[in-house]
Amino acid sequence: MRSQDVSFTVTPTSRAMIHWMLLACLTGEALAANILGIFPFTAKSHFTMYEVLLEELHARNHNLTVMSHFPLKSPKPNYTDVSLVGSVPSLHGNLSMSHLNDAPLNLRDNLRQIHQNFDIFDSMLRSREVQRLLNSTSKFDLLIIELFDTDVFLAFAHRFRAPYISISPCPLLPWAHGRVGNEANPAFVPVFFSEFNNNMDIVSRAMNALYYAASNFYYDQIMDAESEKLMKRLFPGYPPLRSIAEDVSLILVNTHGSLHRPPPSSQRVVQVGGMHVRDPQPLKDAILVEFLETAEEGVILFSMGSMFKFDSLPRDKREAFDKALKRVSQRVIWKWESGKAINGNILYMDWVPQRDVLAHRNVVLFIYHGGLLGVTEAVHSGVPILGIPMFGDMTINMAAVASAGAGISLRFRDITDDLLYNTIKHMLESPKYKRNAVELAKLYNDRPMPPLQTAVYWTEYVLRNKGAPNLKPHSLSWYQLWLLDLIILSTFVVIVLAVITVAVTKRLARSSAWILNFKTKEQ
Repeated sequence: MRSQDVSFTVTPTSRAMIHWMLLACLTGEALAANILGIFPFTAKSHFTMYEVLLEELHARNHNLTVMSHFPLKSPKPNYTDVSLVGSVPSLHGNLSMSHLNDAPLNLRDNLRQIHQNFDIFDSMLRSREVQRLLNSTSKFDLLIIELFDTDVFLAFAHRFRAPYISISPCPLLPWAHGRVGNEANPAFVPVFFSEFNNNMDIVSRAMNALYYAASNFYYDQIMDAESEKLMKRLFPGYPPLRSIAEDVSLILVNTHGSLHRPPPSSQRVVQVGGMHVRDPQPLKDAILVEFLETAEEGVILFSMGSMFKFDSLPRDKREAFDKALKRVSQRVIWKWESGKAINGNILYMDWVPQRDVLAHRNVVLFIYHGGLLGVTEAVHSGVPILGIPMFGDMTINMAAVASAGAGISLRFRDITDDLLYNTIKHMLESPKYKRNAVELAKLYNDRPMPPLQTAVYWTEYVLRNKGAPNLKPHSLSWYQLWLLDLIILSTFVVIVLAVITVAVTKRLARSSAWILNFKTKEQ
């Protein structure tokens, strides 16, 4: 019997998966380690990113101890919760929008909002669960610590004498770049709190530089000082937080170069943007399925995330959204905590499977506040975004989307029903937004391996290599970094040589004059 040739094509994704499975087989059981995760921020959207990494590490036989506000609903072996529930008020679904009439918040208000966390961190660290952990004899091979405004929790790395990696749920904060040697030049790297993208005119560059200087000054003079004061009160005798911060082995950051153009980065910074994005699942809600499937003009998804109460919106803004969305010819899925109901072209739902809905072929637009998790889900699925940023990284996320031509950003304070309706109409009638969103999705998803697997690989890389000291550059003082010692030495040498040259020249001139005078007298 003649053998039959069988051919198949190995796509880049398939190749990456094969590589990953081989790696898992070779290292999965040998690397079982004790890992402590510390996630003190109360926003569920942040933890959504972290929990997929924790689940994967747990599946790879690591023993996890996790400090967070979101303990497991059902216990798992080798997974221990250090629950922060009740230690401070949760932001999940509890943030009022009534004070955000002037959104997006300016730099000062954003920094003040971050600064308010110090009191709640004090309360968390004094909680019974956390004190039990601190006073335990537990040993850990690695710590994973949330990087937001959480520097005081870096003390845990010193307490347990273990290497640590940071994980950032958003683009890096201005002061985080320096601790790993990133070149965050404000001439082309937009500051976290700004509304700029990488392509700035002279006015934008000036404002961006001002934001950069002000943010770092605020951190150095106020936030870092407050963190140090809190740490000295709770952890007397510990080294300065800044020295612990600079000893980070790795930072996993929730960005990707196709959306947030990265600055020249240290090898200690690894982009894992979109690692929380799971494969879309079939929709189970019959009403939702029918609403999507029978939408001849397409569907608009409208959500302001998990932290905000839409009922707390100022009345004029609530009416503006209501009037505008009832005017459009498309159907609208509106996430509103008041419950499920259909009114005309609008389906109200208190909870929406956002990732799965955005992946549906009939979704034509996402109206959103610009938080990074929802932005990456829309980008992943090639859905244009109409953003209404409120605070934090929402402005810079929407600036990145708008720069890619995949969306438009509106100021919340400017919202009227006419502005909203006309913007929606413009975006749906202009094919460029969908075209650019699809192109952005291709770039975003074109990677050597999926972002979650990238995060796991580098986490285990740090474990395998005992903190990966090879990733850290040689330590330089500030004057060495700016070559001031070399400049001073070179200047000193030049001055000495100049003085010697002048002295020798004068001596030779006097000698020549004396010889000439002597010869004249002899004649």
